Amino acid sequence: MLQYGMICPLVPLSLAVMRLAFAASREILVGHRMDSATIQSLLTFASTLAAAVSAVAAWAAMRLSRESAQFEREQGRPWFSFENLRMEPRRLPRQPGEEGSGAVDHSIGIAKGNLKNYGTRPATNIQSSVFIIFDDPNISPIESAHNLTDDFPPGADWLVQFGTQQMDGTNHPGFNIVAGVKYDDPLTQKHYRQLFYARWPGVLEGHVHGDMITLERGKQEALVVRCRSALSAYI
Repeated sequence: MLQYGMICPLVPLSLAVMRLAFAASREILVGHRMDSATIQSLLTFASTLAAAVSAVAAWAAMRLSRESAQFEREQGRPWFSFENLRMEPRRLPRQPGEEGSGAVDHSIGIAKGNLKNYGTRPATNIQSSVFIIFDDPNISPIESAHNLTDDFPPGADWLVQFGTQQMDGTNHPGFNIVAGVKYDDPLTQKHYRQLFYARWPGVLEGHVHGDMITLERGKQEALVVRCRSALSAYI
């Protein structure tokens, strides 16, 4: 990419070259007698050289302007975060005449998260899946696909529910979560894919961990290697 400091010297350089050429021509004319054809050749050379430098400077300035505009468009692209991952107890439907929001069934946990567009432009053609991956490699990942809106504006927040888990036992080893999202930037016509990783710690001695924790980078990479086929649409 061109830098502004590379272009600035080119503009005065073209003027300096022209002045230098004309000054050299004057000195030659003073010390030597030349015919008009030679004088005209010197003047033509000076003008051509200055014009060439000016043309290079104009091309460089135009390219820098184009690259700057492209950089600004890239900076404004839509991008997502999958956050507030949690396991909540299932809320039962409210019975007739019952006040409040209904009873809570602690024996069933519902995995939830929020997908949010932190970019400055909307995203289109959005597809998302959440994969529950157990530590046992013999158990295939469980995929929960979601059809999101075709136009996801900046700042929009989408609640995603991606699984239920029996919670009535005293212990549960937990599981890993990989959430994938792919989408288009309508301005640049570029396609993007993102992956997010977390882990639900499970149930230990009757204590249910509600919040999910960040997965270490090494474990993220290991999950991608192990489940590449299932995750291929988002890699």
